Amino acid sequence: HLPSAVPGHAHRQQPALPTAPQPTSTSPEIRATGHSLAHEAEAIQQYFFGQEALFKAMKHQALQHLPLDAQTIERCITDQDPQMLRRAAHNLKSVTRMLGQARASDLARALEDAAVHADQRVWQSLWNGLRAELELWQIEARANEEPPASR
Repeated sequence: HLPSAVPGHAHRQQPALPTAPQPTSTSPEIRATGHSLAHEAEAIQQYFFGQEALFKAMKHQALQHLPLDAQTIERCITDQDPQMLRRAAHNLKSVTRMLGQARASDLARALEDAAVHADQRVWQSLWNGLRAELELWQIEARANEEPPASR
C-alpha cells in the first residue's frame, strides 16, 4: 500500500480504527461478510500472478495503514476538500480491489466519484459504509491472522 500524500504525516503514530467487539474465527458474522478466502485467492491470481507471499505482505501493510487512511478521509470530509478526498478514496479503491475486497473497493469508487463531483451531501454516508467494510476486513484479518512471511 502506498503511503497517502499528506504532508507532515510521514512519521505520525497511526491510531487504530475503532472496531466492534472481536468475534471468534468461527463466528457467523465474519463468514457472512463476503470477505472470503475465495476472493483473496482470485486476487492473488489476478493481481499478484499467483504469488501468495507478495499478496500477504501487501495485505499486512495495507491493514497497518488503514488507520491513517481513515484519518485522512475524515479530515478531507471535515475540511470539505474534494481533491484530497478523491485521491484518498482512489488509493483505497485500488488497494482494496487488488486485495480482493470488492465491496470496499466499490464504496471507495463511489466516494471517489462523489469527490470528483464535489457532492458533499453523500460523502459522510459513503464513508460510513466504507469504514464499516474496512472494519469487517480488519476483524476477519485478525481472526485468520498469520505472521507475514520473512525473506
